[in-house]
Amino acid sequence: MATKFAYIPRYTVEDYEQWVEPNCELIQGIPYMMSPAPRIRHQRIAHRLEILLEEALAKCLACRVLPPVNYRITDDTIVQPDLLIVCDLPDEEQGVYLTATPVLVAEIISPSSALKDRIIKRDIYGSAGVRYYAVIDPDNEEIEVLVLEDGSYATDFKGREGDVSFDLGPCMASLDVGRIWQR
Repeated sequence: MATKFAYIPRYTVEDYEQWVEPNCELIQGIPYMMSPAPRIRHQRIAHRLEILLEEALAKCLACRVLPPVNYRITDDTIVQPDLLIVCDLPDEEQGVYLTATPVLVAEIISPSSALKDRIIKRDIYGSAGVRYYAVIDPDNEEIEVLVLEDGSYATDFKGREGDVSFDLGPCMASLDVGRIWQR
């Protein structure tokens, strides 16, 4: 009886750069296709969260809230988080990729991305040293904030309402979670 081996090609950032309009994330050498455009509710929540975090960081000169960018973690992993916060962004980070480790990454899940966001990206962000990982579920209007402690994530906050605080190093930020869902 012959054994069959499945060949799964692995790609690098160099391969990614050759693709015409790559509408995907490259995770450990495997491309993950992204939807052409997120749902309207997803975009509204992302925009609202960005505004709230910008307000929370208004007095902090070191930290920046960024909408989706190509975050290059390794030579075979590029992701596009829905929102992130980077503190003390070096000048060289004004290029194509963000390579500095964000202090916070937020992902807004959808039925097609929930597994990737809750498991695969959680492991990747933890390994990269991202201190806070926020997973936002628009259907249930719930946010789960994980904090990196001793190399693994622990739930810091989970709910629809309440305040959650982030120690970003150079500054503190507080978020009234209930305001994310306001219309």
